[in-house]
Amino acid sequence: MNNQLEKNKTVVKDFYNLALNMNKPEEAVARYLGPYYRQHNPSAGDGPGPFIKFVKDFSEAFPSLHFDLGDSSQKVTVWALKIIKKIIARRNA
Repeated sequence: MNNQLEKNKTVVKDFYNLALNMNKPEEAVARYLGPYYRQHNPSAGDGPGPFIKFVKDFSEAFPSLHFDLGDSSQKVTVWALKIIKKIIARRNA
């Protein structure tokens, strides 16, 4: 793979590790995001603020959850979407 692709993967993994695994979404946003963040999850709004709130809610609902951000990102994404559906159901209950 090319060097830039590997650098990009490292940045994304570092961002999500800091936000999700270390439960520091504010620091992750400050370090890695610009003023505009496009969220593709329909249950979280665009922008840094909604991302931070979503991660905090997620961490509160699943405090011992840890994401393996290795090369199996597709498997993690599918699993995470199932968890997100549970969070949405809890919010709407």
